[in-house]
Amino acid sequence: MGSYTEVTRQSWISRMGGAFKGILAGLLLFIGSFILLGWNEYRSVKEYRGLNQMESVAVALESPSYNEVNDGVPVHFSGMATTTETLNDPTFLVSAQALKLRRVVEMYQWKENKTPRTETKVGGAEETVTEYTYERVWSEGQISSSSFYSNIHPDTGEQMVNPSMMYSSETYTAENVTVGDFTLSASLKARISGSEALPVNQIPPSANFPANAIIRDGGYYIPASLMGATGGPQIGDYRIRFEVVRPATVTVVAVQNSNRSLTPYMEDFELLSMGEFTLAQMFEQAQAARATLTWILRLVGFAMMFIGLNMILRPLSMLTEVIPLLGRITGGILSFICFILALVLSLITIGIMWIAVRPLLGGAILAVAAGIFLLIFFIRKKKDDAPAAAAAPPSAPPPAPGS
Repeated sequence: MGSYTEVTRQSWISRMGGAFKGILAGLLLFIGSFILLGWNEYRSVKEYRGLNQMESVAVALESPSYNEVNDGVPVHFSGMATTTETLNDPTFLVSAQALKLRRVVEMYQWKENKTPRTETKVGGAEETVTEYTYERVWSEGQISSSSFYSNIHPDTGEQMVNPSMMYSSETYTAENVTVGDFTLSASLKARISGSEALPVNQIPPSANFPANAIIRDGGYYIPASLMGATGGPQIGDYRIRFEVVRPATVTVVAVQNSNRSLTPYMEDFELLSMGEFTLAQMFEQAQAARATLTWILRLVGFAMMFIGLNMILRPLSMLTEVIPLLGRITGGILSFICFILALVLSLITIGIMWIAVRPLLGGAILAVAAGIFLLIFFIRKKKDDAPAAAAAPPSAPPPAPGS
């Protein structure tokens, strides 16, 4: 496979200037990490409390039937989500009686792949070698060829220009979706999943429909050329398929209203799962999802803090990079220090936020942070004491008996 190669070189002085400029960005990342971690724990604590409170007052219904006694109370029920509406795709004239209808559009396009390799030279200069390769792919989103390193293919010499996409993927959702006596809100409908293919079998008689469209693999295929599809796909070809979400069994926990609609509990909490689940299972799933998102954002916050500290301390590492090996050693030491600092500070932030709602958990997290700090302190102190002990003169032997 042919490729283009770009070689760029940055002097040590230029890199040092960039490192000092990066201190501000590092400070912003460092401060932003505390904001993200604090907000994430606040959100997690709020959801933990809200879900527990919602579970304690929720009423489990035997069937999705309305009873005015439960107005204003979270209710739990399972049933078939259905609709009487027929959904239509106005562009391709496909219709189906379903909860959701989705049009999936892909265009055959050029894609650029970059492979950079960076090496620090003696004297602190940095050389980056970037290899650019190209391939043809089916993509649901527009790939901008204007940002390519080159628009001429390195092997064939052909132009690599992606046309603008004339069609895009769309999702159509039924307005009125019910489960028994209850009407689902837009936010609950958004949680419904489980699509299946909707094959098409004829070209609709429409003046607006592309004249060269054909049916292929259960969907529409629109060649870029008016001559039609011959051989393999060409840049600019479209393939369009359709999916539907049919009526299905769902389990819902939400507040019942007098008009038989459903709204969130405390304006934030409503649950919908595909399938039939008990009340306890619904809240187990919700707490597990909350915990997963919390850990993802914790890792993001920790990464922001670690990267920010590295950027702040980057000039110190740069001072030694005139000798590449020494620069790598210094950079490794500073990265380790940043890792420990980010870990301890992240744990402290998380622990403080949990103290109010779960003191034992919050205290345990703070204890782990303190333990890491003390461990590093004692290891450092032991290393500092070792040279001093080795340099101390030997003590005089005790006097012999009778002297």
